Amino acid sequence: MKPAAADFIIGSPDTLLRARLADPPLWKEVDEGWVGYAELAGHTFLLDPFSRFVLDAILSRENGIRRSELPEWLSELAPDLQPGDMADTLDAALEILHSAQLIESLPLSLEAR
Repeated sequence: MKPAAADFIIGSPDTLLRARLADPPLWKEVDEGWVGYAELAGHTFLLDPFSRFVLDAILSRENGIRRSELPEWLSELAPDLQPGDMADTLDAALEILHSAQLIESLPLSLEAR
């Protein structure tokens, strides 16, 4: 049985995360966070600031980013987050982005490691 895509996001630090967007979203800051429009996804979405930072990190790498690379990258943007809080907050942000079809997750092959 093939694992669900979300299993790769939460399960393995070697998961490769890639944006499913051809172009970065158009953003507008609102009280609740950021409203974005993604042409490929075909809808407008609302993201909290941390989820937007995660999406920006993933978008910054054309070929994707390993999940294990995100905490270090994000700790520079959110230095007040404790390591334990970072893991939980990152998991929540990735679930939000995945369910909104803004990112995809792929297990890395042994050759890519």
